[in-house]
Amino acid sequence: MREQQCRKLYREAFADPDTAFEDRLFSSCRRYLRTVEEGGEVVSMLFALPCKVRQKSGEEAPAFYVYAAATQRQKRGQGWMSRLLEEVKKEGVPLFLVPASEALIGFYKRAGFRVFEASVLPVGGTEVIPTGGFAELAQGEKETRGGFFTAMWYAEKEMNWEKTTFPYRMQ
Repeated sequence: MREQQCRKLYREAFADPDTAFEDRLFSSCRRYLRTVEEGGEVVSMLFALPCKVRQKSGEEAPAFYVYAAATQRQKRGQGWMSRLLEEVKKEGVPLFLVPASEALIGFYKRAGFRVFEASVLPVGGTEVIPTGGFAELAQGEKETRGGFFTAMWYAEKEMNWEKTTFPYRMQ
């Protein structure tokens, strides 16, 4: 039941006609799905996809790629996603995300995230490496178009996200 509610919310928020990708997302990454419910109904969800962040120095740290963060249209602006993000932050690992639109940057900044520029092609800096079910999902999902894009990060300690390579935007 909960998965069906999440799939419905995913489609509502992202209007993604790629049901094959949706099936892979929910089958390989279901265990990373986080939700907030009200009255037994999922009102907000996100996937905290596991990965490693490898700094240019070679130092690695576990992290979560926050993906498919969505709240029911009629429940937006009521703090549901903020609550969900706070719960994920408590796990103490760095978080990063690619905002679905420029309009969301302000929301994520208020939640403590900072902007950085990432590249789909290697640029000699920090590298994001999917692990667990995210590695399975990411196979074959590498971004083929070159260039930089806006991403955001949150961590308790300062990290260098300059020249980050992340070819798995899956947008």
